[in-house]
Amino acid sequence: MSDLLDATGLLVPHHRLIDLHEDSVRPGAGPTKIETIAQTDDVVRRADELQYEHHEGPCLQSIHEQETVYSPDLSHEQRWPSWARRARAELGIRSVLGLQLFVGPTSLGCLNLFSDSPEAFQADQRVSALALASHVAVAMAAEQNHQDLNSALVNRTIIGRAEGMLMQRFDISADQAFAALVRISQDRNIKLHLVAADIAEKGIRPDLFD
Repeated sequence: MSDLLDATGLLVPHHRLIDLHEDSVRPGAGPTKIETIAQTDDVVRRADELQYEHHEGPCLQSIHEQETVYSPDLSHEQRWPSWARRARAELGIRSVLGLQLFVGPTSLGCLNLFSDSPEAFQADQRVSALALASHVAVAMAAEQNHQDLNSALVNRTIIGRAEGMLMQRFDISADQAFAALVRISQDRNIKLHLVAADIAEKGIRPDLFD
């Protein structure tokens, strides 16, 4: 993601204070967990910490309300008074642009740009930043899909190993072995791949079928 932050700096010249937030819980899945997954420097890191500390700020508003947030001058910002005051006084931040990251209907997070100048993000720069935000969102979605695929492949390999052990021990078919894993998973209220990992690591024990 650092390459994408560099690209944002090129598209929005002279404003290199950038960070990227991931909304790791999707709408409808309970309380939103927000974490910073990339940032350009310590000023941005501290700006994030202040948002989390005060429970207010451009990133939080952008993610919770699923909207683009623009503040041309924090000296006059009333939406996040505590954060704006400290960001301006302690970090020298004067303007901020927060952009939602969407892929279809799914919100993935927020891209924030900060500047030490007021009125820093003019209309043409905001358009460029919006265009880049769409590319960042696609890249994040692709990375998540890649991770999900890798995880699925690992889990399938572990389940296959456990199936093989059950087939050999009890002289049963692959379907019967998988059904046994499912039954253990349901009886113990443990995810199937964790049951399989336990068998693959510790072997087949009598207590598995209690």
